[in-house]
Amino acid sequence: MGRVSFKGVALGVLVDIGGTILASMLLLSWFVGDTIAPEMPPEEVEQIMRQLSRDGAFLTASLVLGLAFTGLGGYVAARVATRELYLNAGLVGVVSLVLGLVFGGQAPLWFEVAGVLLIVPAALYGGYLADRQLNP
Repeated sequence: MGRVSFKGVALGVLVDIGGTILASMLLLSWFVGDTIAPEMPPEEVEQIMRQLSRDGAFLTASLVLGLAFTGLGGYVAARVATRELYLNAGLVGVVSLVLGLVFGGQAPLWFEVAGVLLIVPAALYGGYLADRQLNP
C-alpha cells in the first residue's frame, strides 16, 4: 500500500467534508435569511427546511459547492501524496461517496444521482490540477 498516502487522503476528505459543511451552513443562511427566528416552534422550522430541500436553486448550489470542495479535497490529497496523484485524489472521491451514501439525507433523485455520478470525477479533477501544477 505504498502507493496510497493515508495522510493525503485523510486530509483531502477532511477538506471535502469540512468545506462542504461550512459552505452548506453559509448557503443555508443565505437562502433562509431571517425567515427562521430563534423563537419559532420546531415544526415551523422543519416545514421551512422541507421546502428548502425541494428548492432547485438551493439544491443546485449545494451540489456545485459540494463538488467544488470534493475537487479541492482531491487536489489536497494529490499535493500531499506527491505520488500516484490520481489514485490518492480518486480515493477522496470514493471515501466521500461512501460517506454520502451512509449518512446522506433525503434529497430528490436527480440530486442523489448527480452526486453519485460526479463525486469521483470531481476529486480526480482536483488530482489533475495538482498534476498540472507539479508536472507543468
